[in-house]
Amino acid sequence: MHFTLKLPAVLAIMTALTTSSALADGWVKSYALEMQQHAFYFPGDGTAEAPGPDCPNGALPAIDRRKALKTSYRTWEEVDKLLDPENPQWARIGGIRGPSKENVYEKPWSVPDPGMTPVEGDVAYGFDLDGDPSTGFTGTDGTPGVDHTYYYMAGCMLAYRGRLKNEAGESFATEYMLNGAFAVLMLVSGEGDDPANDDSVKIAFYLSDDDLVKDANGDVTPDYSYRINTDPRFQSVMSGRTENGMVIVDEPSLIKLHAQVNAGFFPPQLKLFRGQLRLEPNEDCGLHGFIGGYREIKPYYDGWARAGTIHEAVSRIDIPAYWYALHRNADFKANPDAEQNDAISVTYYMRLVPAFAVEPDGRTAITQAKLYEGEIEERLSAQIRPIRGTSGSQ
Repeated sequence: MHFTLKLPAVLAIMTALTTSSALADGWVKSYALEMQQHAFYFPGDGTAEAPGPDCPNGALPAIDRRKALKTSYRTWEEVDKLLDPENPQWARIGGIRGPSKENVYEKPWSVPDPGMTPVEGDVAYGFDLDGDPSTGFTGTDGTPGVDHTYYYMAGCMLAYRGRLKNEAGESFATEYMLNGAFAVLMLVSGEGDDPANDDSVKIAFYLSDDDLVKDANGDVTPDYSYRINTDPRFQSVMSGRTENGMVIVDEPSLIKLHAQVNAGFFPPQLKLFRGQLRLEPNEDCGLHGFIGGYREIKPYYDGWARAGTIHEAVSRIDIPAYWYALHRNADFKANPDAEQNDAISVTYYMRLVPAFAVEPDGRTAITQAKLYEGEIEERLSAQIRPIRGTSGSQ
């Protein structure tokens, strides 16, 4: 059951929070995530589809479904029948185009690499994840060695292209969160006298099942209280610091939180290896900035492939091309036993508003960033769909 603590509970928790912080001789600040998306640099002045310095030919074109379905076991007449607008069969049969009728969403390697045009240019949002300033992009602030290979690989995809806070395909995931699917909380605690400048702080992410409270404009209302969920997949604690109000994690850390996803397609966990974080204060006492690290490529591929026919038709992505590009560009080995790199560098933009993080019982404010013992809740993954490409065999 979803609920959000109302004013009396908030006042009680605020009192407890102030008292606990004073007794602990430290401080704590909590936030609710309002928005998160891939941080893809967009230097163009036009629309997401228009050509620009990053993608001289514009966003990647739609897959040629007629060409894709033509195989040794289908004539052009049969292909045209499958694509007949009066009785379209793409959703049922679109993935069956391997040389031996393989489902290319399940076995993308069964067809040759169609190729995927990467981004041009040398500027990107992100972090120097590998400690080598001689490789990667130059940051928008001039920082050398920015590692953001997922942007290089996928930056011309229509779903990702666009300015921060306006990327074409990611607003759906944000709306899913804002409409009550889940909430993400971040808590920052320290022991110094100045919360804005503390060399030793702890930063934690938690999941909440409570509905985010929104104002008349659809924005998250600040200063509401949310209970945490203790599922271990969605909580993590990092060591960091604050500097002039910025929250910074620059020592490589394992970061786990709930991903910004639509129901049923993408796995719910965002897990970043060697993660870093840099958030700046907003005028409204919230935070905004970047979080990055290496993410395993499997969750990326599985998410797009689970709705392969939809994504190829609507999001203009060639699923086998995407699979090849992920494996070609992976730049980190998340699993030591893996034969080849299985993760890719990526950075996200996030915006958070002030909130109160509350113990699971809903009665006590959390006064310190810490991990909680908990169990994996299967219901949070129950809606994930299998990868499918057909309900027939044509």
